[in-house]
Amino acid sequence: MPNYIEGLPVKELDSLNGLSGQPTDGLGTSIWDTSITTLPSEAVYGRDQNTITKVVISDGIEYIGGNVFWRSLALEEIQFPSSLKGIGERTFEDCKLLKNIKFPKSITEIKYGAFSGCASLEHVDFPESINSIDSSAFGYCTALKEVYIPSNVEYIGYRAFTHAEVVNCNFAEKPEDWQENWVNARCYS
Repeated sequence: MPNYIEGLPVKELDSLNGLSGQPTDGLGTSIWDTSITTLPSEAVYGRDQNTITKVVISDGIEYIGGNVFWRSLALEEIQFPSSLKGIGERTFEDCKLLKNIKFPKSITEIKYGAFSGCASLEHVDFPESINSIDSSAFGYCTALKEVYIPSNVEYIGYRAFTHAEVVNCNFAEKPEDWQENWVNARCYS
């Protein structure tokens, strides 16, 4: 990802596609080939990710690899594609300014620590398609106030919401191991 385009710092990714040289909307440069379905692990990490405030991921992406936006400290907004099925380990960990997440209806899994440490995250509403929320996926999301867990969730990992300030946990059906996975979550449903 370029740090600057025409002398201006990159603060927003309008599209994550292109490596072939065609311009993308808004940036005038290409990032990844549109034929891929997975954003590779660490694709943005280490490339001055602290200037990105908004990410719009192109439709066709089915999986976001691990650590892609890890510690993108300026990231405030993510727009996921309708094609997204999974989010890798620690993908958005420590994105401290991220406040809300709207998952597409296609998502089925969120891996270990994917949103851990997103201290400004206030609301998570999972679609009916989700069936796996891995360990520490939302751990240390200290502003997290509201979570809806649909009935078809088959797996909630150990301490998936540890140290979150959840005040409203809406379960369509509480999983059998509910208490262990909500350790220190202060859940008041």
